[in-house]
Amino acid sequence: MGQQETKQASRPLFDGHALVAFACAWLGGLWLAGAGPFEQLTPMVWLMLAAAGLALAVICALIRRRIGLNPAWRRGLRVALAFAALALWVGLGAARAAASDPARDPLTVARFARGATVQVQGEIIAEPVEVAGYRIVTVRVSSARPQASQIKRQLETSRRKSMDQATGSRQPTATVSHSPAN
Repeated sequence: MGQQETKQASRPLFDGHALVAFACAWLGGLWLAGAGPFEQLTPMVWLMLAAAGLALAVICALIRRRIGLNPAWRRGLRVALAFAALALWVGLGAARAAASDPARDPLTVARFARGATVQVQGEIIAEPVEVAGYRIVTVRVSSARPQASQIKRQLETSRRKSMDQATGSRQPTATVSHSPAN
């Protein structure tokens, strides 16, 4: 009788919970796109991460199918495949979040919503809606710019910071601003 080869069946990736793992990676990408230094990355950078994850996953899957690899290599390729698949979904989720971020749109006033006073000119295109004691007005904006006092304050702050960096001083500074009475 011939000796029969027994091939050990490998468990499915993520123990059969691949959809859960990919959904968590997608949500992680959505969160990561708006976190700290990563919020400056463009959707194209995130798509390049996703493409790199896809390429690594394909390479790992093709190498893993090669006959004659010892079990340690097979486990290593399995871990690399899992990492690459998660990188793919993190990149796709972050690209989606970065592409749909209204603060990146140069035509939106949301990028001014950091406590600054903005002068907006435009046309009201819908009836005002009252929500939680606030009146929400939809405006088609034709121009938006910070008020002169905001621009002056930003220039003074940036000038002070550059002077402090140049001289190395850490003296406290104060800004006094006043507006004309109406």
